[in-house]
Amino acid sequence: MSSVLSFILQVHDSVHDFTMKPNYNEPKIYTGGVDVTRWSKLTSKEKKAALKKDWYVYYSFRNPKTGYLEQQKRIKASANRFSTKRHRLKILKPIQRQLLNVLDAGYNPYKEDNSHVKRRLMGEPETIKVEQAPKEPLKNHVNHDKSLTNIPDENIISLEEAKDLVLKTKKKVLNENSYPKYKSRINQFYRWLYDKGFKKHDSVMVLDKKVVIQYLNDVLQKTSARNRNNTRIDLSSFIETLIDNDVLQANFVKKINKLKSVS
Repeated sequence: MSSVLSFILQVHDSVHDFTMKPNYNEPKIYTGGVDVTRWSKLTSKEKKAALKKDWYVYYSFRNPKTGYLEQQKRIKASANRFSTKRHRLKILKPIQRQLLNVLDAGYNPYKEDNSHVKRRLMGEPETIKVEQAPKEPLKNHVNHDKSLTNIPDENIISLEEAKDLVLKTKKKVLNENSYPKYKSRINQFYRWLYDKGFKKHDSVMVLDKKVVIQYLNDVLQKTSARNRNNTRIDLSSFIETLIDNDVLQANFVKKINKLKSVS
C-alpha cells in the first residue's frame, strides 16, 4: 500500500492539476427531513409532516466546467402518490440502487452520448468510438439521456397494470397451448408477490433482480431446477415485454444464472 501511495504522490508532484476527487456522490433518498431509521420513534405529527413533503432520490455530479459537485435533477417517479413510508421506499430504494449501478458503470449527465453505459450494464462488448470535435461549443448543456437518470411519471404503471399489459400482448403472439402455461406462471408469481406484502397498486418499479431471485429460489425449493429455469424464461419474457413498451429500461432477469437440471 505504501509503494502505491508513494507513486500517487510522485505523480501528483509532477502533474499539478491531478485530483482524486470523486465525480459523483452516492445517491440518497430525501424522506421529508426525518431519519426513517427512527420512524417508529417519531410522533404522529412528525410522520404526517414528513409525508406531506415530496420524497425523492438525489445525487450530485461534478460539473466539468466549474469542478464542483452540483446536484442533478431529483428523481421522484410515482412515489409521492402514496401516503405511507413503506410504499414510497418500495419505489425509491430500487431507483437508488439502479442509479448507483448506472453511475458506477460510467454514466455522465454532462455527456450527450452514454450508450456505452447501457452496453456495459447489459453485458454487451465495448466498441471503440472515435469522437470528433463538435463544430460548435455546447451551451447551457443539460442531461439529454433521461432514460438513465429518470423515468417519466407517465410511464410508471402499477404491478397489476403491468401484468394486464403483458398478458394482453402475449395472448396475441403465443399459440393456444403456450399462452395458458405462460399466464399460469405469471399469475403464480403475482400471488407470491402479494403474499409477500406487495400490493396491486404498487409501482412496477418495485420489481428488481433481488425480488425475482427470491421467487425463483422459492420455486426451486417447492418443485425442481427445470421448473425454476422455465419460470426464469417466462419472467424474462415478461420484463422484456415491459421494456418493449417503454415501461422498464433493462432486463435484470437475464443476469440471473440458469441452473443445471439433475437428470
